[in-house]
Amino acid sequence: MAVHNTVEEREMMKVIDHLPVADEEKQTWVKRIREEGLSEELVEEIQKKLTPDEDSENNLTRVQHTTEVSRLAKRWRLAKGLQHK
Repeated sequence: MAVHNTVEEREMMKVIDHLPVADEEKQTWVKRIREEGLSEELVEEIQKKLTPDEDSENNLTRVQHTTEVSRLAKRWRLAKGLQHK
């Protein structure tokens, strides 16, 4: 069942579209957000996937994306906490 996505979840879906990961993974993540909403597990999975490798050439890009995902996750947590009060 689809949920009403928050602003933070919609922004996370936009960020996911630009991540340097396989399209299949991006589509899976976006689908999960659309159907279930964002979750701590999904945020952790995305951040783990973005962790720079020592051999990777695009470490700076991965760090920038990780920062953006972390920022949105914090906003999402705050908004989620405010809704439950």
